[in-house]
Amino acid sequence: MQRGAAVIRLPRPTDSVTRLDFSGASQGVAGEGGLHVSAELRLLQLVCHRATSPLKTARRIAILTGVRSAYKRALVRNVERVENIVIGTRGSALALAQTEMVAQQLAAVHPHLSVEVKIIKTEGDRKQGTPLAAQSDKKDWIIDLERALLAGEIDMAVHSGKDVPGEIEPGTEIRSILKRATPYDAFVGKIQPDGKRLSFANLPHGAIVGTASLRRKASLRTNRADIVLRDHRGNVPTRVKKLDESPDLSGIILAAAGLERLALPDLQYEVLPRDVILPAMNQGALAAQVRTGDERVSKTVSALADVATAAEFVAERAVAEVLGGDCHSAISIFAEAHGEELSITCRIFEAEGVRSVSYAHSGPISRAAELGTYVGREVLSRGGADILGPVRHTS
Repeated sequence: MQRGAAVIRLPRPTDSVTRLDFSGASQGVAGEGGLHVSAELRLLQLVCHRATSPLKTARRIAILTGVRSAYKRALVRNVERVENIVIGTRGSALALAQTEMVAQQLAAVHPHLSVEVKIIKTEGDRKQGTPLAAQSDKKDWIIDLERALLAGEIDMAVHSGKDVPGEIEPGTEIRSILKRATPYDAFVGKIQPDGKRLSFANLPHGAIVGTASLRRKASLRTNRADIVLRDHRGNVPTRVKKLDESPDLSGIILAAAGLERLALPDLQYEVLPRDVILPAMNQGALAAQVRTGDERVSKTVSALADVATAAEFVAERAVAEVLGGDCHSAISIFAEAHGEELSITCRIFEAEGVRSVSYAHSGPISRAAELGTYVGREVLSRGGADILGPVRHTS
């Protein structure tokens, strides 16, 4: 036998084997039904585990190895019984905390599931701390994860819902997972001499507040025209550190959900009501991105869905799809489930917050997507199209 070869045991249909045996080169033929293959075919196990179509994968194996159809079918059945899933995520503290939440829930729902986490650096991560950060859009934070997903390197990607743009890569699907956390924004004030942090209500006239979000800026200008707004970027711990080290910042605005999930010790913050800042699309929700047609992973992930959150998630994205805005638009979209009813509010601002268009509507939760589409069209017809202007894109 050629050195460097491997042995794949293709079980008979009656066998109860649950894993394929890729043993070392020195073991020789594995008996009747055993097949000598080159070392490169070790990759077949990975291919099978990532297969969106086990039958297609089995056919490819048959072409490569000349396996008889009976063994091919047995291979497919055994591959499908291997319970393993690889989750892709960014490497920030928040991303890892969120992915750990998902992994724990998967393990709770599927006790025999083996979960692996793979950290992937995104274009947005690479731009952090550089002048290019100001030019980033939402796609920068997920594109590398999408590529890994389509390449079969991961089975699913976990994102903060608000970081996922309206347009995702063809061949993938997005869905909400777990129950939505607090969807509102939060204010973290400067530490005062008494050790407490400054409250939003006590911001002095002309105070400097940090945020890079156009939505937050426009909302704050509407409520407190005297506030001076300054771009403030970075992951959550970095932003808090920059605030505490800054000689002139009075506070910063962050998503409350991120602060909840990180549970930073001794960090005081206050959640801002929706009449101060209306949330962004899918803020507080977690999203799983999977390959289209990957029934194995889709079925696994579906067990993590929360009915109310899923309806809110779908409705908000339906509004955004109609609006066609992007992260360079000041858009708030917030859906809230109340039993069998779903309310949706959308507000679009001019960049400076001088003019805005708002619309709210409610209806059956079972019609979440339809309601979202209706709200989006109403906002556009009431002046939203003029405000969005050149930044608006349609699919």
